[in-house]
Formats: sequence, structure tokens, C-alpha cells
Amino acid sequence: MNMSKIKNLEKLARRLVKAIGAKERIVLYADSDLDGTVALLILREAILNLGGRIEKLYFSDRRREEPGLNKEALERLKVAAPALLVVLDCGISNFEEARLAKKMGFEVVMIEHHEILDRLPEAAIIVNPKQNKKEETFYHLATCGIVLRLAEELLRGRLTRELREDFLEMASLATVADMVPETGDNKNIIEEGLPLLESSWRPGLQVLLNSSVVEGCLSTRQAVRKVINIVNITDKDGDLSELYWLLTASSLPEAEERFHRFLQKGAARQVEIEKWSDEFKKDLFLKIKNETIIFEGRADLPQPLLGTITSRLCDFFGKPSFIYKKTAKENVGHFRMPEGLSGIEALSRCAQLLRRYGGHAPAGGFYFQEKDTLKLKQCLIKYFQKK
Repeated sequence: MNMSKIKNLEKLARRLVKAIGAKERIVLYADSDLDGTVALLILREAILNLGGRIEKLYFSDRRREEPGLNKEALERLKVAAPALLVVLDCGISNFEEARLAKKMGFEVVMIEHHEILDRLPEAAIIVNPKQNKKEETFYHLATCGIVLRLAEELLRGRLTRELREDFLEMASLATVADMVPETGDNKNIIEEGLPLLESSWRPGLQVLLNSSVVEGCLSTRQAVRKVINIVNITDKDGDLSELYWLLTASSLPEAEERFHRFLQKGAARQVEIEKWSDEFKKDLFLKIKNETIIFEGRADLPQPLLGTITSRLCDFFGKPSFIYKKTAKENVGHFRMPEGLSGIEALSRCAQLLRRYGGHAPAGGFYFQEKDTLKLKQCLIKYFQKK
């Protein structure tokens, strides 16, 4: 791998070593998808290998809370303060929440890969490759890849071959799942890590790669893509993600039971996704023929499926797609872009109409008031008409 450093990576490694040595309380807070879950798992293992104290693990709950670092979660976690709060795979657009965490007594550090907006949150340390030059081979790393680099920095001589391979196989799975560009360091992680999945010691990974779902797959890569479609969801069981429980299962029966739950949920989700996608296609087929973008909202949309539904519509119509759920408080939306277009850049031109937005160029989310709907749509149309 390229040996140049991600900005602040060494600084964060030193801060974690200090916290471990002083037996400080450490709270790990992550997004609940595969990237966030794997990032938390790798960092947890690295900290425990160095004798660190982890006070609490927490995953953001996209069903019941606002995605990312949020007030509801912080209220539950404040009993752990003062502590070092390590935020993984989220937080780069949580300006108010980072300030609140600081007031509660947390020292906030972030490990992120989402697009940086016009400013940074008030965190003591932010590790995000987007702070480096685009030419760097690590620029497009998913959060799991960044944490893999951090673990190498933390453990150094203590990083055994077996532990590194464990980290690599999980990171390869999460890197593919997060759909980041498969170039540079991402390409290395995938090429080195995917073959290791075939002989993983983790019962959860054994179940994934040997289930009936992957029968007929001609390669590990093909099998991985199939299982990702089933398990890369953000549901939780208690404070932890369902993915966390699957990947940390201690036996094959436990892992099989966990995976069966994913299969059941996946079947129900697929029915809902097909229903909503078909409804939108019928409604929009003639309506948007001459439209520059798709910009549609409904009150009865299932919020956890917004991203997938938006992706389906973007792929089908080949247009920048913004689908949102109307709620009494504010509207919550997802965007997906055809190749070569940036939803983040588009929304940044309309930022005065948004409470919050974030994500990657091709995919992300946004929040706005119903009264600003027409203005926001017109602003986005104006942006894309110039493209």
C-alpha cells in the first residue's frame, strides 16, 4: 500500500495510545451499515489488543433516530462522559451534534470518508481522506479501509498475520458493499481480502459464503455481491447493529440463526421495494419525460427503504433523483445520481434551503422544510440544466 499518510491518522493513533495507557473511557459510535460495523469491529479489536478500555459501543439507528451522530443517541450515551467519543462512518455534517457532545463532556474524534461540506464539525481530530489531495491512492477509501490503516499504525509489531487477515477480509467485504471506487488502496484491499473470506474463522462469514443463496456463483466476488444485497441493512438489535451480531457470532448455529433473520427481513423488504418502485414508475413515466430531474415526495413512504427506491428510479430513468418522505416536522430525502454527476455539489448550491445534507457525489441524504419544496426543486433544476 501507499505509505503516505492520511491527514491526522498518526495524530489520532497517538491520541488513542494515550487514552489506552491512561485507561480512559472510550466510546465507539458507528453507522449501522457494513462499512460502519466493520470499521467499529476492526478498531475495537485493535484497542482491546493494546489493553484499552471500551466503555460503550453504539450504532446509529436509522429507523428511530436521525442518521449519523444525533441528539437522541447522545442523551443515552451521556452517562459515559467524560470519555473519548470515536465517531465512525458518520458525523462530518453533524455540526450541532458535535458541539452538543462536547458540552456533555465528550472529546469527539471522527473517522469519516463522506464528502466534506463548506466547514468541518467541532471535533478534536478528524480523519477523512477527502482532506488530502485527490491523487492520493487512499483518497476514496471507505471508513473500514481508513480504520484498517489506523489499526496498522496502532498495532505495528503486534499486528500478527492472522489478525491482519481477519481485518482485511472484513474490510474487503465492506469496501465492496459501500460501492466506493475500486481504485488505489480500495483495489488492493479487495484483491487481497476477498480470497481470505473463503477460509475465514468467523462463523458469520462462513455462513454467508456457504449459504444456499450463493449456490451457482462462479467466484467469491459474485457470492459477496449476492450476500451484500441481503445483509447490508441498518437494522439494530439493542444498541448494536444486526450486522455486528452476525459478524461476532461465536458459533455456526448462532450465525445461521442471525443470517436467517436477514433472509426473512430481506424478503419482506424486497416486496415493499418492488411495490413502491413500480408505483413511482407508473406515476412518473409520462410526467417526467421532459424534466431535468426526478423530485418527488410522499407522506407514506417507508423511510428505511428511501435509498433503495431512489436508486431504482435513478437507474430506470437515468436522471438525477431526489425522493423524500414528508413528515410533520420536516421532509427527509435521499438522492442518487447517474454516473458523472454530483448530488452533493448540487445540494451545496441550494444549501440555504436545507437544514442538513451529506453523503457522496452519487448518493446521500438531505433535510428540508415543506415550505421550501418548490424553491429547492427549482434550485436543483437550475443546477442540472447547466450540466
